[in-house]
Amino acid sequence: MSSFTGDASASAPVSPHLTSKTSPSHGLGLFFTSSLPASTVVLTEASFDAPHRSSPEHWAVNHARNFLSLSPSDQSKWMSLCQTVPSSHPLRATVTASLSPHFPASQLPLLTGAVLTALSNSFENYTIHPEISRINHSCAPNSVYVPSPPPSTTGSVVTLRPVAEGEECTISYLGALLFADRDTRRRRLEKDKFFICGCARCSSGSRCSGSGYASAEDRVPCKACHDTEGGYYVDDDVVFAAPGKDIAYYTPTSKCPRCSSVMDARTRAVASKMSERAAEVAAEGCEDVEVVCELYEAGARALGAMHWATNLLGMQVAAEIMQEVEAAMAAGGDVDDVDLAEACSSLEHVYRFGEGV
Repeated sequence: MSSFTGDASASAPVSPHLTSKTSPSHGLGLFFTSSLPASTVVLTEASFDAPHRSSPEHWAVNHARNFLSLSPSDQSKWMSLCQTVPSSHPLRATVTASLSPHFPASQLPLLTGAVLTALSNSFENYTIHPEISRINHSCAPNSVYVPSPPPSTTGSVVTLRPVAEGEECTISYLGALLFADRDTRRRRLEKDKFFICGCARCSSGSRCSGSGYASAEDRVPCKACHDTEGGYYVDDDVVFAAPGKDIAYYTPTSKCPRCSSVMDARTRAVASKMSERAAEVAAEGCEDVEVVCELYEAGARALGAMHWATNLLGMQVAAEIMQEVEAAMAAGGDVDDVDLAEACSSLEHVYRFGEGV
C-alpha cells in the first residue's frame, strides 16, 4: 500500500507491465498497462532491507538500522509507503521503547515511523520493496507475490489469471488464510496490517449466495440430511447448513436449505472453535505434526470436507508429511507409502476446495 499526496490523474511507469497511480481502494496502487495472460511475471525487484530474522536484536531495531543504512532517496521511497498503524495504537509506544536504548532521542520519531511503515508493508519474509509493497490487498487477488529462496531478498509479482489493461494489480496479504471466511480474514488483516478489508469479496453483503447457501468457505454439513460413518461424512456431496436468506450474517443461527433444520448450538460452538484453531495453525504454524493431524481429523468429523478450516488444516498436514518424505529421501531412506497417499489425498481435497472458492 502507498500513501498519496500528489495529482490524482498522474501516473508513473514502474515496469513494462505496470504503472503507479491513485487507487479507488487506498492511496497509490499499481495498474496493468496492457492485457496479459495468467502466469506473467509483471515485476521483479530487490527489497530495501534484509529480513530482520537474520539478527538477534529486536525486530524494530533491525528495521531501524536497515532504514538508516539506506540512501536519502531510498529512505524517501520507504517513507512514501502507506503507514496504517492508528495514532492511538499501543504498538507505537512499544516500538519507541524498543528503539530508545539504541538511538538518539532526536531520531526516535523518524525511526518509529519507519518501523511502523515497515510493519504495514512487509511480506511474510519481512522484506519491504520500493514498488511491490505499493500493491494493494484483495481477498480475490489477480496476482501473487513470489519471494526468491533465501538468502536472496528479491521478489516477483506473477498474474494468477488473465488481466485487462487498466485493471489494478492486487495481491493477498493473508497467506493460507485467504481461504478462510470473511470474519477471520478481516480479523487477521486488522491485527497484522491495521485495516479492515473492503475488497469486493468482503463487501458483497451477506455471506449467503442468492441460492441461500453460504459461501464455499463457510459451509457446515447438515447432520439431519447426511449420514456419517464412524464420525466422518461419507462423501463430499453433502447438503450444507447455511445462514438463511432471511437471517443476517451476524446471527449465529444456520439452517439447512433442504430440510430447514436449524443447526444445534453444540455444532455451532464446535464449528467456531475449530475455525479459530485452524486460523491459528495457518497463521502461526505448529511444530507438532500429530496435533495438526488430530485437528484435521476433528475438523473433518465436525465440519465436513468443504469447510475452510478443514482444508487449511489439510494443507498443513500435507506440508508436514511432504517435509518428512523429503527428509527421508535426502537421507536415502524408505518413503512411507501410506504417508505419501495421505498427503496426496489432502492435496486433492484442498485443490477441489480452492476451485470452489
